[in-house]
Amino acid sequence: MSFSGSTIVATPIALTSAQAGRIPVIYGDGMHDDAEGLQAALDGRDFVCAGGGVVLRGPHEVLDDSRYYISKTLGGSSNTHATTAPKFYLSATYADARLLAGKATGDTLMVLGRTAQGDGGQGLFTWLAGGSTSIDDGFQLAATGGIWQRADTSYVTYEMFGAVAMTSISDVSHDSTAAINACHLAIPLPTANTKPTKVLVQGFYGITSTINFENLLGVEFIGTANFAELGSGYVWIAPHSNSTHALFIHQCRYLRMRGLRITTNSMQTARTKAMLSAICLSSDYETSIQERCTFEDVVIGNRDCYDRLGAGYMFQYGFTTQAITQTTGNNDFHLFESVRQQNVGVGWNNQHIQATGWAFRNCKTFMCDSFLSVKSSRLDFYNIEADIMGGAILIIGQDPTADSNRIYINGYVSEKNAAEFAIITGYCDLTVENGGFDGNRNPRNYGVLNPANPYFITALSNTTAIIRLINPTFYVIPPQVDFGTGSSLRHLIVKGARSNTIAIVNHRKSGQDQRIVFNWEPGGGSAGYGLTDIDWCPVQNLIYPPYSTVPNPLLHEIATPTVRLGRRNVSATVDVNSIAIGIGTIPRGTTYTVRNAIPVGLLLGVSLHINSIPVGPTSIKIGDGTTDDRWGTKPNVSGSRANPPEASLVAGFTDAGPVYNKSPLDVVLTAVGNDFTGGSSTATLTVHYIDFGQRYYNPNNSG
Repeated sequence: MSFSGSTIVATPIALTSAQAGRIPVIYGDGMHDDAEGLQAALDGRDFVCAGGGVVLRGPHEVLDDSRYYISKTLGGSSNTHATTAPKFYLSATYADARLLAGKATGDTLMVLGRTAQGDGGQGLFTWLAGGSTSIDDGFQLAATGGIWQRADTSYVTYEMFGAVAMTSISDVSHDSTAAINACHLAIPLPTANTKPTKVLVQGFYGITSTINFENLLGVEFIGTANFAELGSGYVWIAPHSNSTHALFIHQCRYLRMRGLRITTNSMQTARTKAMLSAICLSSDYETSIQERCTFEDVVIGNRDCYDRLGAGYMFQYGFTTQAITQTTGNNDFHLFESVRQQNVGVGWNNQHIQATGWAFRNCKTFMCDSFLSVKSSRLDFYNIEADIMGGAILIIGQDPTADSNRIYINGYVSEKNAAEFAIITGYCDLTVENGGFDGNRNPRNYGVLNPANPYFITALSNTTAIIRLINPTFYVIPPQVDFGTGSSLRHLIVKGARSNTIAIVNHRKSGQDQRIVFNWEPGGGSAGYGLTDIDWCPVQNLIYPPYSTVPNPLLHEIATPTVRLGRRNVSATVDVNSIAIGIGTIPRGTTYTVRNAIPVGLLLGVSLHINSIPVGPTSIKIGDGTTDDRWGTKPNVSGSRANPPEASLVAGFTDAGPVYNKSPLDVVLTAVGNDFTGGSSTATLTVHYIDFGQRYYNPNNSG
């Protein structure tokens, strides 16, 4: 039965028995089939139901002789009916409801609106006799002798607390900050008998101070107006504050945001003057862990083709981390899916070492500075995009001695970016599969190299960086990898793509410990490359400085000091070893002895690499104390100090051949021409020998 559009007359109307019989169905246990129509029909009118089963008495009270009690205000009626069963009340607003006391726990109240009928505050409440509340809004309304509690808080709206959606991006007439924060504070914790709360974000709400999401467990915020031009979410309508977060998420677990937008209604030319962040992920390491939050279909900042406000910045950071009680906080295992950011400084700013295990899927930054800045973490990316970016896409690490990052990317596309793909500080293991790189472009002329940011990847510190590029594609600007001025162990592994498209920059030119591994497959990476026979090789090649990128398919180089030969668990092993001994200071004198340099084994020979030995001797003999030039003579001239340094060769040995050495043996360096003058030196003595192991090779116990 529907009451929608009913014609109301001043005189009582007799309802049929069938109509009267439907009223318990309409209100029974909070269920109804046309609540709004019936509420409109009842408001301020007199009705009489046939048979006397139900009496509807205008503005005072509506009584029946079985289960229901409906009232706008109490008092003023002489009717008396049975009151032992739960009663049903009707109230126009929250204010009216606070004046209405239930008879017993379980009585039901239908409220038609918060301050006006249909303003979003309407809903069904139940009476809790003796209850009290500090909220007194939205979910709980205080009255004499108890409280009215909203019957179902699994779906709630900001309108229940007085929020009013904006009508345009420039609408500043409605500030919903207090209402939204009140709603979040009122959300109950889930229990074994309740459902997690879903907040229906039904429009775009103006805010003037931070919106707090505190200790919310399993709460889902769902935008329901995404087919409207404005969408659903939050817009900062006050002047920008460069120390203020728009949204502050603290100590939440399993929180989910879906279909929301966070933006401002104005822009800043300077990044430092923009809002501090759109979303701050904050955690107390000591008290609990904030983890497993999901951000899906979230838009931060401007939107092209809708209400874009021009160039500049809205936020310094899209997402940023913050610790409260300690210097680090837990923010683990968050998922970002289909998140788009525009006109933001850094999309994701992860600056705390406990914030780890983040996963990104189908995310994009557009017209920002950087996609990611991370201190120390483990992050996985799948199908990400960065277009028209002003700075390095990835800023990895800050502390060269303490920070450690593992970054894995599978699927990366980019367009017209002005700077590096990555700047690396500290230890880093970076893998990019199926990447399309379009960076280092001059913003004033996209067709040429940007002189301010010429490098594809830059490593700024002397800690280990492992970089893997698998099936990369490079566009307008050929990439250059800069190993930095203090390079230590570096690995660049390239599989697929064309061999000569990567240039290696090594400032110190002392990188014998650097390793570049190329593995080009037939046909290479991009269909746009005209590959020839020299552009790929069927085996892995290890390239040493000065980095010849022409592969040699006959050469297999193994970057290890020991090669172990032998059948597993069947035969004794044979280890082919190279021991490198660094030489620092050589004191004044004719000779310099390296004690016990040669171990027991089949000695193949000794070689000497010289980077720098102070001027003095014209050459240096390499001997054992008995035969001073047993392993040749090394000239101490500039031609012998090439980078990488050349070793002394077998051709200069006076030794008859490999010798069984049964006890440790010294190596003696003898100055020729002039004595050693003393001072700092940089040289490496390498001993080559074979060890016959008296053990079987067990992969689980290889010693």
